[in-house]
Amino acid sequence: MTHLSDTMSQPHAVPVCSIVIVSIHGEDSLSRCLESVNTVRRHDVAVPTDVYVVGHWFDRPPDRLRHRYADVHWIPVHAPVPHMRLRGILQTRGRIIVLLEDDCTCVPGWLHTIRQVLTGDTAVIGGTVQPGPYRWPWEWAMYFYEYSPVMPIRASVHDFHLSGAHVAYHRTALMHLLRASVPESTIVQKYGWYEFFVHSGLRRLGYHGRREPQLVVRHTHFRSYRIQLRAAFHHGRAFAGIRAEQMSMGQRILRTVLAGGLPVLRILRIARRTRSNTRYLLRFVLALPWLVPLVLMWSIGEGLGFFLGPGRSLLQWR
Repeated sequence: MTHLSDTMSQPHAVPVCSIVIVSIHGEDSLSRCLESVNTVRRHDVAVPTDVYVVGHWFDRPPDRLRHRYADVHWIPVHAPVPHMRLRGILQTRGRIIVLLEDDCTCVPGWLHTIRQVLTGDTAVIGGTVQPGPYRWPWEWAMYFYEYSPVMPIRASVHDFHLSGAHVAYHRTALMHLLRASVPESTIVQKYGWYEFFVHSGLRRLGYHGRREPQLVVRHTHFRSYRIQLRAAFHHGRAFAGIRAEQMSMGQRILRTVLAGGLPVLRILRIARRTRSNTRYLLRFVLALPWLVPLVLMWSIGEGLGFFLGPGRSLLQWR
């Protein structure tokens, strides 16, 4: 069994940091993630933490994990990922709330960086998601599609383009958002924790976001390319369908038409981000035949979402 210091596991102490791990990839993936989290907790013992695992694949955690990680809070939630995130966040107690997904692992110094950087009016920080040990071009295509906004950077930048797979928040800012009379608060409470709407709401309330190069997790693996293609369509439709609720019919039709140009725009954005990471440039070129279909599927979904609404795509992010 993994034993952590009393500082980490005091049942009545309010932790500095609550880590919410959203688990959709199963036991092996979650085990790697939890082991990395426990390693950084031992390394950064001055940052008291508690850990919450929110998963839709268990009603009761596997005995191996439950015994090995005895101080983890297990939360079974049979719902899409945005609702899993929200359920986990609402269970936390820490002054800082970190969202992580189970296909990522942390590196030493991770907690220390979060506590050092998340100060003042910076309400949210995100970091780098480093690529995993990919073997095939389609794996790189999925990486560029999913994580190009959070590829490695050299210097800290003020930015709200942060991944919900690796992001940390001040509790006070999140609670302010959930109680505020802004459209994003209603969206979050109705549809769950979509980072686009959360960060838009925080920006509207006057908070600042930041990307920090020293805040690093490593991506470990993807599910199949076929699953990712289907997910791209549903993510695009759900995202656009939620946004369309605030639009007139004329605006929705216009957005539907403009969605036809999204594939070119998104490929150009990814290419621009990759150009600043020259070590990935050849990978990007080789991945293009698999990247284009992913972007096309998102764009088709977005066009349908603006015109017809989210439909059942809201239920497909699992």
